[in-house]
Amino acid sequence: GGGGEGDEEEEYEVCKQPCTETRKACGHPCGAPCHPGRECPEASTRCRAKVVLRCACGRKKEQATCMANSCGAIQQSMLKEDLVSKIRELQSGQTISISSVAVSDLSQERRLECDEVCAQEERNRRLAEALQIENPDLSPLLQEAQYTSFLMEQAREEPKFVLSVEEAFRTLVESTKTTPDGHLKPLAVRTHNFQVMKSVHRRLVHELAPFYGCETGSYDPEPCRSVIAKAVRSQCKLPPVPLSKFVELDHRRPRTIPAPVNVSA
Repeated sequence: GGGGEGDEEEEYEVCKQPCTETRKACGHPCGAPCHPGRECPEASTRCRAKVVLRCACGRKKEQATCMANSCGAIQQSMLKEDLVSKIRELQSGQTISISSVAVSDLSQERRLECDEVCAQEERNRRLAEALQIENPDLSPLLQEAQYTSFLMEQAREEPKFVLSVEEAFRTLVESTKTTPDGHLKPLAVRTHNFQVMKSVHRRLVHELAPFYGCETGSYDPEPCRSVIAKAVRSQCKLPPVPLSKFVELDHRRPRTIPAPVNVSA
């Protein structure tokens, strides 16, 4: 027979799966327990989806919880509407007060702070572009090319002389290396006799020599004193950044202008 009034009503199991509707604030799934017939509780619950935060340059990254909710989306919408309204006022020729415009990050994007390593890599990248070097990781090279303040000053005051000394050292070093077809040069030790020069120029040659892996010595009494440089194949080298180029890049580097100090009357 058919069922009577005493028959138990059929029971349905309540869905407890996470809601897959898209959140308006961040685009991630709602994530709240299934709530048929009701709006997603975005205003009262924050998104628990995992996101990857990065710093401005992209070097640092860290996993975190999204934490977005609809309040942020509403705030963004109101701010956008306010900005659009102010732009229209400007276009119509009206004058507006900048202070009346709310200042906020429209994207609400969370980022990590760049650190000193990020800043160093950015300096290396700019230096690599200037030197036309493909690999921007120049930290070890720059540390090796720590020219003295005396050399830097002389390169600024007498660039032509510095270039002539660099060319002499470069030629000397290459004369101990291999030929274009890959064969070793016949002499593993070569010397170069610089012309007679004043003491300040001799000092420059002496201080620049270690960057080329060369040895130097001064000979003959004044006023005919000169410098002889010696290059040994197993020791000599070319610097990663020549002094002249290093000074040129240092000159291009933007200088920090100190902020004015308010002096009370």
